[in-house]
Amino acid sequence: MPNENPMKIDVETFKSSPKVIGLNQTMKKMRKDEIRLVVLAEDCDAPIAETVREACEKNQVRCIVAGTKVEIGKACGIDRPAAVIGFLDE
Repeated sequence: MPNENPMKIDVETFKSSPKVIGLNQTMKKMRKDEIRLVVLAEDCDAPIAETVREACEKNQVRCIVAGTKVEIGKACGIDRPAAVIGFLDE
């Protein structure tokens, strides 16, 4: 997919930027055109990843892969894995 590329994002970006965590919240905000960037975990389940990639393409939102679900959850300051993060427009 052309809008996806593996990269690292620093922990401070995850902690300090306004965001929603999880598939349902990310998709809800994307439908409202409030998402500027989506981060997928590299170990995200294939059906979830495909759903998110298609929505990102349709809504012209950049989608990147960065870290595992556990790493992303920790970077967001939560004590559970997170497969999908949507960064909100500021």
